[in-house]
Amino acid sequence: MTGEIVMTEAKKQILFCDFDGTIIEEDIGRIMVPQLSPEWWSKVKEIYPLVLSGSMGPRSWYYWKFLHAQIDASEYVNLVDSVEITPGFMEFHETVRKSDGEFIILSDGFESYIRMVLEKLGISDQLFYCNTMNIDTGNPKIDFPYLNIECGYCGV
Repeated sequence: MTGEIVMTEAKKQILFCDFDGTIIEEDIGRIMVPQLSPEWWSKVKEIYPLVLSGSMGPRSWYYWKFLHAQIDASEYVNLVDSVEITPGFMEFHETVRKSDGEFIILSDGFESYIRMVLEKLGISDQLFYCNTMNIDTGNPKIDFPYLNIECGYCGV
């Protein structure tokens, strides 16, 4: 033994966190169509039991749910602005960041509203992975950029 001190690199802690129903109290992806496109929701809600039973995955459900939904952009922004942040989230987020841990959001929700909420919270630099949705035309166009085709069930 030579008395040398051997330094090993400490492993960084990574915390993965959901968004809808975790960081925010409501699930925007769940309430968006019923609140903003009720006519379409009255038709498509009949297939929701397939999701609850596990016969239909979230990705397929989102395609059906948004297929003919008409969503006004300003109503969408108002809905996102109205969501409540889960009490204690910001303190928790700050604690993780101060501990030199990495905080990553993984969500089957959509980039547009996640980004809006993170900007409102002052943490727009927060790393997150989710699905995308464009509502510029009033009819949401969704995409699943992190889709694992071997799974076929999930979006993210």
